[in-house]
Amino acid sequence: MQLGQSYFKWYKIYLANLNNMNKIPTVSVIITTYNRADLLPRAINSVLNQTYKDFELIIVDDGSTDNTKEIVEDFQQKDSRIVYVYQENQGWPSALNKGLSVVRGEFIAFLDSDDEWLPLKLEEQINIFNKSNSTNLGMVGCDILIIKENTNFKKEFKFSALKENLIENVLKGRLPTTLSALLIRREIFNKIGLIDKNLRRMADQDLWIRILQYYNVDFVPSILLKYYIHGGNISISQFPYENQVSENLYLIKKHENFFKKYPQSYSHRLKTIGTLYMVCGDSSKARIYFLKAIKVYPMDFFIYRNFLLSFLGKNIYSFLLKLKKRMFDISF
Repeated sequence: MQLGQSYFKWYKIYLANLNNMNKIPTVSVIITTYNRADLLPRAINSVLNQTYKDFELIIVDDGSTDNTKEIVEDFQQKDSRIVYVYQENQGWPSALNKGLSVVRGEFIAFLDSDDEWLPLKLEEQINIFNKSNSTNLGMVGCDILIIKENTNFKKEFKFSALKENLIENVLKGRLPTTLSALLIRREIFNKIGLIDKNLRRMADQDLWIRILQYYNVDFVPSILLKYYIHGGNISISQFPYENQVSENLYLIKKHENFFKKYPQSYSHRLKTIGTLYMVCGDSSKARIYFLKAIKVYPMDFFIYRNFLLSFLGKNIYSFLLKLKKRMFDISF
């Protein structure tokens, strides 16, 4: 009797998967993960709890050594829309591209394995695409709630309020350019290419910049994503200042012509590179980039201030930078 029930359950799953393979979903959701078995169920459940149901969920395991596979298999037994893809550890950008290589949907949505969607996320974004008169609408974002785990810190970030000067802020690097907030037309990747594997922390910024060069962007004026900050974030705990310097330099070189159209933002990015060099203890290179920033946009008083402060040495400069972050609660 037990054997018959087990076979019947297996056969139902087989038929459901067969039907799922034949049906082309509207949205393909990609979750990439690496050794986050403790956090992954929260992300998966937030996708399965979406009010918009026409999706497939592709989970790319980037070489996890914990019980990630077993957790995903348990979810697969309950929902045939879930696809598990494994690759040897190659990093976040490579895992995203692996997911993009197997998607079937008209739209692509990314979700970091430590983040969480609210139930209306996909539905609200699809509605904006459906109501839009623009044939050039490439992606729709949403507002987010930033949460620092194990603290009482919560902060709303309203992308929708920044729509008018979005490009300038993205080029400055001032926004939390998390891909988890986006719904993107799949076809645009044919024009802009895949995720840049030369970048690690700033691959999301690069994707935003490439999309903004060619497509219109809109936002749902509601918080539909919970973005968690914790010790395991790559942007916080695993990315030395030296690497941030190299990625900023790479980003400017790659999109130099686009940066030049927005001198104030270009100057701000150069100032950021100077600041990073200063924190690394290389005052001479810091001053080179402060001077470059002044040349591009000489109207920013704070660049002159940073240039003068660079003569005080690394320790004083780092102390003042930390003090500024505490005063203004800079999270990104």
